[in-house]
Amino acid sequence: MLGVARDADDVRIKDAYRKLARELHPDRNKEPGAEDRFKEVSAAYAVLSDPSQRQRYDRFGFRGLEGSGGGPSAGAAFDLGDLFEAFTGGGGGGGFFDMFRRQAEARQSRGSDVEVEITIPLAKVLTGGPETITYTTVAACKPCDGTGAKFGTKLHTCPTCKGQGRMQAPVRHGRSVLGYQVVECDDCGGRGQVIDEKCPSCWGAGREKKEVSFELELPPGLDDGMRMRATGRGMAGLGPDARSGDLYVQINVEADARFERRGPDLHCIEQVSVYDAVLGGHLKVPTLEGSHDVDIPKGTQPGTVLRLVGRGLPELERKRRGDLYVQLDVTIPKKPSKKSRALWEQLRELDGKD
Repeated sequence: MLGVARDADDVRIKDAYRKLARELHPDRNKEPGAEDRFKEVSAAYAVLSDPSQRQRYDRFGFRGLEGSGGGPSAGAAFDLGDLFEAFTGGGGGGGFFDMFRRQAEARQSRGSDVEVEITIPLAKVLTGGPETITYTTVAACKPCDGTGAKFGTKLHTCPTCKGQGRMQAPVRHGRSVLGYQVVECDDCGGRGQVIDEKCPSCWGAGREKKEVSFELELPPGLDDGMRMRATGRGMAGLGPDARSGDLYVQINVEADARFERRGPDLHCIEQVSVYDAVLGGHLKVPTLEGSHDVDIPKGTQPGTVLRLVGRGLPELERKRRGDLYVQLDVTIPKKPSKKSRALWEQLRELDGKD
């Protein structure tokens, strides 16, 4: 009807809606029925453009849309099937129906994701490397190999869903059948197979809580709060074609009292004596790879910043390293001895004569 594909994205649907709304707007179109059709199209777009409305459909089907606020109500003067047809160009079984069905099936077969947090020292940001992740998840039961059946017994294909684990249930609005909604089979619980004798270890669940560990390879240059995904390391799915969820690891970088991190660069403050500041000297500066000798220039002023190129952190997925900036804080004696005071006074007199 709109000349868009059944799997059209939000942008194309919006463009099609604007075009059709202009054609049917009561101020421009005085033909009989144009105003009612304009209301239908507007209501349909309100449903299709609202993520919460789509989510409601995913969970509850068309019944979830009825009276949901932005969508059509049960007492509306038009049919929900007509609304979806306006945008898909077909009946209740195509277009977004197919998309919603595929999403529902994916949720039923895939296991849930797991999220964990780990804390690493700043030095680990420099080197990267393996990190052992230990967490609790839901894994396939080993004694029954995830089938839920007692070892040595057989599983039988569910006669209700014919082994699919899911069934199509009609979605009705009044006497009309708007389409079909994919639901989990009640008889087999979505497995597609019937268990005669349950596994005594998992009591037929096919899954069990388990603490697992694995090594996650951390790349150099990670930022604090960054997340990494380990595909298939989440909870085990349920059903014959089930996929495990993913594991998301949030990386927290522990603060290092020696340094302040600013992106790939590191900053620190080092104390130098007034004598070294005046006469020059040497200083051992801490780095993430050990101490590093630097020269203190003669006549160094308080707050002078020295730059150590390439002594910072690596940038993620790049070969470049940041720099280390060392701010020199000159230490002034607070209570010099009598002998020291006398020498300072002599120096002041000499400076005054120059």
